Amino acid sequence: MAYTSKTKPSAQYTTGEGRPVLSAANKEPQSIPQQAKFYELEAAEVADIILDENHPDYIKVDDIGSAKLRLMTTDFDKPKEFLEWYQYIDTNIKEYPLIGEYVVACTYMGINWYQQTINLMGSINSNCLFHLTDGTKKDHGFDVGVKSGDYEESSAAGSTKDNQEEYKPGDLFINNNLIQPLKPFEGHTMFNGRFGQSIRFGSRARLDDQEGFQDKAGSDPYVSPHILIRTAPLVDAEAHGNDVLDKFEIPGIPIEENINDDGSSIWLTTQEDIPLTPATAESALPVFTSIDKPEAYDGKQVVINSDRIIFNTKLNQFMCFSKGDMYFSTEAKFGIDTVGEILINNQSNIDMKTEKDFLVASLATVNIDGTTSINFGDTTGELLAKGETLLSILQDLIDAIKQSLTPAACVAGPYPVSLTNPAFLDAVAAKLNTILSDRVTTV
Repeated sequence: MAYTSKTKPSAQYTTGEGRPVLSAANKEPQSIPQQAKFYELEAAEVADIILDENHPDYIKVDDIGSAKLRLMTTDFDKPKEFLEWYQYIDTNIKEYPLIGEYVVACTYMGINWYQQTINLMGSINSNCLFHLTDGTKKDHGFDVGVKSGDYEESSAAGSTKDNQEEYKPGDLFINNNLIQPLKPFEGHTMFNGRFGQSIRFGSRARLDDQEGFQDKAGSDPYVSPHILIRTAPLVDAEAHGNDVLDKFEIPGIPIEENINDDGSSIWLTTQEDIPLTPATAESALPVFTSIDKPEAYDGKQVVINSDRIIFNTKLNQFMCFSKGDMYFSTEAKFGIDTVGEILINNQSNIDMKTEKDFLVASLATVNIDGTTSINFGDTTGELLAKGETLLSILQDLIDAIKQSLTPAACVAGPYPVSLTNPAFLDAVAAKLNTILSDRVTTV
């Protein structure tokens, strides 16, 4: 809310050269008129805020985001019940304050508004400053007497401690002074969340003697623009054997993103090396494929790094296209479940290797076809016999033997033989069908 402050100017005169001199060196003026200063904006303490329909003062959906404010000059000693509600002024970007934080209040078009949170404590996590106003003290039954300008005394008294029941910034929020802001660089636009999330619109450009300098990115910020999104900064550093305790010794130390040690990251880059360590970098699995990992993860790329990545399509296709190689590496299982067909089309070789069993099972037919040849084994072996053809030839052979061993031939021949038990040949003939496989066929 706008307000006017009247003050008396310092009594002073000027010399002939126009330089001011102290009034004590001259005759004291008879009277000094008061000067009025008009303030359109006013700092205000957040006494309450509506975040959902469960708030007792909620009436309509437009109330969400409304805050009850104590104006630092106009309402300094007013209790909470006499304060007015203010609407959040921004339309698309919402950054609602905590109870005990301070915002900028104004009145436009007859409507009370408030805007951004004042960076009173220099923290991206919480800027609550309690028991600064007489009104807050009255709300909690404390004695009053502090002046509106006693900010330093109030801060030194531990005003940011929100673990006391009488001073709570909300139902769930707990102050954490170790949430560190992003490290700034020239020209970067940064968004810091209260809980360690961040988005950076920046570049990899550095001076050649500056930490993080890369030859490919150089010092021109227009060569390597990037967008870096991360959450849970350095949460995995200890698991990776990295000591980062010095980065959290003092609240407010700016820290830079780390693609390996941050909890989850999405990096969109143009011209820089990303020092990503693949999860299977130390895997015992020997490399069988001819696909080599790149010497550097550089150029235009999108890198996603987290403990789990899930892609889900609710209606249509999930499609991957690549001008180069596609590579999958895992230390656990690689599975594919599908209701429909699995179709693989290839214009070159298909190589599959396993150090243990290779199983192919089907509840219906298994067809293996090759235009030139079909080979089982690592080298070309003997040709497989055709089952029905072999059966037919063996049957003909047995019949020929039986027909050639007639009684007359046995007596008249130069070497007399006799077919004393033709049933032996009949028994062999009965077994010929066992040569055939129940399921495997060839051509």
